[in-house]
Amino acid sequence: MNWLEQLKSDICEITRTAAYDCFPPIGSQTEPYYNYRYEHIKQVEIESLKLLEVYKNADRDIVLASVWLHDRCKPQFDGADHGNKAADWAVENLESTGFPKEKVKAVEYAVRKHAGWVKEPLDTLEAQIVWDADKIAHQGPNYIFNTIFIKTMEGLKKYEVTISMDSIIAMLADQKRDMYYFESNPFHLDESYKIHIEKANAVNAFLDAMEKRL
Repeated sequence: MNWLEQLKSDICEITRTAAYDCFPPIGSQTEPYYNYRYEHIKQVEIESLKLLEVYKNADRDIVLASVWLHDRCKPQFDGADHGNKAADWAVENLESTGFPKEKVKAVEYAVRKHAGWVKEPLDTLEAQIVWDADKIAHQGPNYIFNTIFIKTMEGLKKYEVTISMDSIIAMLADQKRDMYYFESNPFHLDESYKIHIEKANAVNAFLDAMEKRL
């Protein structure tokens, strides 16, 4: 396998193992019924590729390696200091996958800086793309899907409700009420904000329809 195939294979196995605890197989199935972390990372790649189409001077190798490494040490939900841990792994191991040695430091930087929701200055375009894509990946229609799967597993304990259309709408409405992203651009790149607005509008339209039972 080339380096990208190796990183993807590693993440698939790491997250799959962790997913057994959170989303155990159902009935006669042998696989976890959902692998949230893996699906999240795939979504980050999708968002990164969108941004790479606009910011063509960014290094594609650095971005994709960073995407598939950024949550390597956050396999499911326990991710204390996961950015630094994954960055350290990149320094020690990434070159052995066949990844260009001269680009490892840039990957380390992007991975180490990706975590957190408060925008801080980032020195490279690649790090900005990874940071933005990670945040965008949590938004939009896929947020609805993840909410239904994840909130019903762990959020119900917090909300102490049983699943119904009303309870699902109440949980989803948390995103609709969060207007911070509309009032203040939290992203490094203008295109990221455009994608966010598109996703937010889609979610809000869907929630409006659900609330009105259209």
